[in-house]
Amino acid sequence: SLSCHRRTKTHNPRRLTVAVPCSSRHLRPYSMALLQRGSQTKRKIMQAKRQRVIRFFLPIFLVCVFAPAASAQTLLDKLVILGDSIYDYPEETLNTLNSLEKDCLASNNDTIKALFNSQKGYLCFENKDYLNAIKYFESVPSQYESINIKDRGYIEAFLALGMANQRIGNYDTAERWYRSGLLRTIFAENSEEYLSLIHI
Repeated sequence: SLSCHRRTKTHNPRRLTVAVPCSSRHLRPYSMALLQRGSQTKRKIMQAKRQRVIRFFLPIFLVCVFAPAASAQTLLDKLVILGDSIYDYPEETLNTLNSLEKDCLASNNDTIKALFNSQKGYLCFENKDYLNAIKYFESVPSQYESINIKDRGYIEAFLALGMANQRIGNYDTAERWYRSGLLRTIFAENSEEYLSLIHI
């Protein structure tokens, strides 16, 4: 049988060792214990590496995923607040919209774009800046359609485009926008509310 030498302590002052034969059945449990210990150590090392990777990349992941959402929500909240003050404080609202314009137009959120363009277009119209009113209102219908909302703001965008074009003498274009708005009242939510807005 397989034999090996196991060291045993001796009372010899020179600390000599005595060779004691050892069979393979005595060696096997010891070898299995070493293998198990090595496997456990390897698992601990791998687990520690995974934890280090997670600790490094998790903050980056959270910033990439949640920061844009948080930023979009902040813009949306501001626009909703501005919508309440647009009639009472038009000048202050316009100044605030001008400061938000770059972020709003760069956003991938069509709700933000639709609200911003509607509000900026309205203020331009009230200031008789009809060309800029047309510029901002022109994209509003498609933005409302992309988020599948056809409410009063959606219909009023067509009406505003018709009125702005009419004021600068583009009568054919104005009529097209009026007709488009009238046709879309059929599919709009609470359509009976809008039929009195547009007369052709």
